[in-house]
Amino acid sequence: MTPITTPSHTNILARLSRVARESGTVALWREALPWLCQVCGAQGGSVVLERPPTRFRHGVIPLATGLLIDAWEDTVLTASHWVPSADQSLSTPTPLEPMTTAGIPMLQILLEDGPVIQGGLSLVYGSLAEMNGPLADTASALAGAVGQLAALSAELQSSQRRLTQLNLLQEVGQSIASSLDLADVLRETTNLAASMLDAEGAALLLIDEDQQELIFAVPVGEKEHELRQQRMNINEGVAGWTLRRGQAVIVNDVRNDPRFTKSVDQATGFLTRSILCVPLQANARIVGVLEVVNKRNDQPFTQEDQEWVSALATQAAVAVANAQLFAREQQRVSELTALNQVAATLSQSLDLDKMLEAALTNVLTVVRADAGSIALLDSSGKNLDLRTVYGFDRNLQMLPRKVAVGSGLQGSVAASGEMVVVHDLAADARVGEESKEILARTGLRGAAILPVRSRGRVRGVLSVMVRRTRHFSAEELALLTSISQQIGVAVDNANLYTDLREERDRIIAVHEKVRHELVRDLHDGTAQVLSAMIMNMEVVKRTAASRPELLPRELAYLDDLTRQANREIRQLLFQLRPVILETQGLAAAIAVYAEQLRRHESYALYLELSTGDFKLTSQASGTVFAIVQEALNNIKKHAHASTVWIQVWVARDYLHVTVTDDGTGINMAAINAQYDQHGSFGLLNIRERARLLDAKLEFVSPRPDAGNGTQIQLCVPMDRLLHDKDEG
Repeated sequence: MTPITTPSHTNILARLSRVARESGTVALWREALPWLCQVCGAQGGSVVLERPPTRFRHGVIPLATGLLIDAWEDTVLTASHWVPSADQSLSTPTPLEPMTTAGIPMLQILLEDGPVIQGGLSLVYGSLAEMNGPLADTASALAGAVGQLAALSAELQSSQRRLTQLNLLQEVGQSIASSLDLADVLRETTNLAASMLDAEGAALLLIDEDQQELIFAVPVGEKEHELRQQRMNINEGVAGWTLRRGQAVIVNDVRNDPRFTKSVDQATGFLTRSILCVPLQANARIVGVLEVVNKRNDQPFTQEDQEWVSALATQAAVAVANAQLFAREQQRVSELTALNQVAATLSQSLDLDKMLEAALTNVLTVVRADAGSIALLDSSGKNLDLRTVYGFDRNLQMLPRKVAVGSGLQGSVAASGEMVVVHDLAADARVGEESKEILARTGLRGAAILPVRSRGRVRGVLSVMVRRTRHFSAEELALLTSISQQIGVAVDNANLYTDLREERDRIIAVHEKVRHELVRDLHDGTAQVLSAMIMNMEVVKRTAASRPELLPRELAYLDDLTRQANREIRQLLFQLRPVILETQGLAAAIAVYAEQLRRHESYALYLELSTGDFKLTSQASGTVFAIVQEALNNIKKHAHASTVWIQVWVARDYLHVTVTDDGTGINMAAINAQYDQHGSFGLLNIRERARLLDAKLEFVSPRPDAGNGTQIQLCVPMDRLLHDKDEG
């Protein structure tokens, strides 16, 4: 063949430059190959390109020659991936040189851009004679020129692609900045990753920290419906490897990579061939993984792909972190709202059961739990009484209503005062078989059980349960702890209100008793004497008129009645509040009272006082005196005693008071069991007054060293007698 003229070369090169700019490397070589064959006098030619992997031919190529070209082009593609070893420099040439096959009229030329092999060119001639030296030199030079155009074209396309990618990244960043809708942002990001890399699919996987799993939160592609919400352990697969290492990875042949797991493919019917996986990392915290699978036309993922997807993943990580932060703040607002609602509920009602029911409902809502209960310690402190439950439906009646402290999960929490979190109730040895059967019916698996505390003491137990295995977050446990403490305070307040109401009722009853006794004493004693005085005054008037000699006798009788009335009124006043308590103290008041009783009661009374030299507060003196007085009143009404002993002494910083009688005695067990039915408040008054003094009180019947009678023993700390409670 005769080479074309020089002007034609110029025109062709200009055309090739335009094709390189507008259409890219492959189009350039398709246009250049016929021209190179014509210029170099070849009857046919073949081109192989490494990126993208492409082969095409032109002209006439004999079959045997074509087979040789195939083998050489395979070698070229292999050499294009060659990397210098550790003991070689980066400038070390590739182990493949352009060559002319001996005896075959063919030129084989490597297409290189510096040390990088782009591909290979084969020119086939009709005979060896046509392959003269100048033609071979011309072919190499022209191939080099086209190769430079191809390199420039590839660089231009790469720059355009990078510019497009940067624009897309900017758009993604703007979407992230303007939206807190996590689902929309992540789906847009995942779609972009798949489309820009021309891949069959992509997925954005987020961490479920409770389950320690990766969730296919946003899959796109052919199997996206099957993939959505699929889960895999964070220790499995290429995605798990990326998550644990925090490193991007390319696996272009998953069949030969031990990190790949087939579980997701088996679950969805998808066939994974290659994977590009990058971590979603924001502020040094990995929140998930972005995964792109199966580049189309069996193209491999490249380092450039990895760099771009990593940049995209950084933007996505920011979106995830922002949305999660926003979700956490919303959750925090919900928690604070629930906390306020619980506080409001607990403060608005003093009906304990209604208050506990409302508080439990709010607790379960804020921590997204399925069931729960509140149990409180009974008066003995040895058992938990179930007060309110939620979420057990028809199994409610099967729940044990009473649990012994130290028994089971709730009992162990009540005993230790420490919170317990259980991830699998069915496997916990502290759960009884009966309870496990109930839990199996309800589907409940995990639980957080907290002590209900107030003023440092356990008042009960709060149980919160869920139907799937999950880890309660530190924030949730802190919230539950705060709510359980509020419940404890509310329980104390409700109990205090109940105690105050009962105390009020008792005080009213005592006042009524005292009033009735005062009325009875006035009616039976003083009122009768005054009536006799009035009648005797009439007798005196008639006697003075009719028989004056009898007047002295009648006046003497009237004088006796007057003195008796005065004595009874003074005795009543002394019993109500002896003035001597204010002026001379407790010992003198007891001595005077004992002397009055000796004169008017049928029993013999013995008094032993040894109180020492100190002055009790007026409030303490009055309380101790009232206890002694009430004890003596009970002896008068019920004991039928012939002898009474009163002892008062001080020893080891305690005031001791005993009142002993030799009467019929009392059955304290029977009295305590049916006290409300007796209609008497004597023992109750003594107990209440002893409690006001923080005193120890005992009833011993029969009395010590005897077979009859009763002894009341009172032991009062001296610091409670020397200082009023509100003074210290």
